[in-house]
Amino acid sequence: MDDKDNLAPDVSPPQADVTLPNGRHLQAAVIRRRRDRSGVWWYDLEIELPDRVDDRRHGPALTSRKVTFCAPHPVVQGIEGEDYSSLDLPPPEHRKRWRLSPPPQGDGWADAYLHDSPARRRPRRVAW
Repeated sequence: MDDKDNLAPDVSPPQADVTLPNGRHLQAAVIRRRRDRSGVWWYDLEIELPDRVDDRRHGPALTSRKVTFCAPHPVVQGIEGEDYSSLDLPPPEHRKRWRLSPPPQGDGWADAYLHDSPARRRPRRVAW
């Protein structure tokens, strides 16, 4: 199969430059970003590191392990040409809002009620 036959879009997360405490730099995949109450952006990042796995029959073998960590801006800097728009949440009116509430008194069947949309007034019963 040719590469041009593969119509799946590239969904790899954007990369960012991270300054380590010793002053060195590395690139990491940005998984998520969010702003704290003071307005500082915090980034959830992921890097893949080489690791060792031991097999009693074949001995040690090389593998990899993903490490997730969090750092603020300016420790994390964007890389020119990377698209970070996929990390932004949609506007509140386009987000699905799910809400779980206790059942009304006398409803012995449901453990909770699940409200899946503000426009929908009739909740669903949920039994665990």
